[in-house]
Amino acid sequence: MFVDIANSTRLSIRYDLEMVRHIKNSILRAASEVVRSMDGHVHRFMGDALMAYFGGRLQTKESSAMAALSCSAMLQVLMTQSVVPDLLRHGIDASDLGFRVGVDFGGDKEVLWSSYGYSVVNEVTATSFFVDASAKLQGMASKDSAMLGQNLLKFLDVPEAMTAIKYKTRAGKQEAAEYLSPNYIRPDGTPNNYRIRELNFGKFAKLLPLPTELKELVVSGVKSHGGITFSAYLLKDGAALVRYPSISACLEKGRSVRFELRAEPGALDGLKLPLTAKFVKQNHGVEATQAVQTIPEIIQRDMKPTSDAYRNPRPTVAHIDRDTSYRGLHTVSVELLAARGELVFADVIGVHIA
Repeated sequence: MFVDIANSTRLSIRYDLEMVRHIKNSILRAASEVVRSMDGHVHRFMGDALMAYFGGRLQTKESSAMAALSCSAMLQVLMTQSVVPDLLRHGIDASDLGFRVGVDFGGDKEVLWSSYGYSVVNEVTATSFFVDASAKLQGMASKDSAMLGQNLLKFLDVPEAMTAIKYKTRAGKQEAAEYLSPNYIRPDGTPNNYRIRELNFGKFAKLLPLPTELKELVVSGVKSHGGITFSAYLLKDGAALVRYPSISACLEKGRSVRFELRAEPGALDGLKLPLTAKFVKQNHGVEATQAVQTIPEIIQRDMKPTSDAYRNPRPTVAHIDRDTSYRGLHTVSVELLAARGELVFADVIGVHIA
């Protein structure tokens, strides 16, 4: 992953060098903490940019690649919801600052880590087409966006709905940028045609493991309500064992997952009955398509305030259980609807399956 601060050059025109250093360093420090929180490693700072990598001997390649994808979306949340507002509060014109991100994936035999340099002037770094591609993708990205390479898209089987073709203006016309630029020629004379896509932040960010109160500020289709949460748990013998935050890890096939909508005591007070929890399971990817399992599955559950024998309010819970069956990134969304279809709560959880 390569990340840089878009539109940062103009800072040196408006502010003195100490202030510019402070602004850039604050943003890069925040970005590096996001990388680390996703189990990534900041490899190098380069002016107003950084290079990071994800993966390790104790991590699966699928989980590491998904962590990089999640990190690229989380960086946009950080910039728009924290960094820019904080700079504006301190009187710094930061409205056009943002992150530009490039991400790609290379397997064990596709990336070489080695020492560059001579004698005491040296550095261990990575050599790979995919390292170079991710750097070029970062250069092609627009402000507050992430560009993804073909190898990453294929490895994770990223749903087309969560990506978009990037368009650029040339000679006053919109032109699709479908391949990495420049489109190099192979030794046999054919174009490389390395496919690239822009991450659809509005759709992917819904899957980030964030509180609904924050998600509804940055994306549409999410609605919070005090005292109501939507969570997933890994099951064993019908018992919920471990909470599974959305897209937090890649699950193997054959696991059982419970998706639970929970309303704490009093959270449903004042709402018009009947209340209905509407769960929608949506499969994506090559395997689900081949098995003709991509039609949304809709399950409805009734919800109403409950109390114990002493009339003390109790939590109200509705859930569905589903098994992991097809490789790819799948989603389960929920809507809590009051009488006449009024939307009370909405959220979505992503499950990545190896």
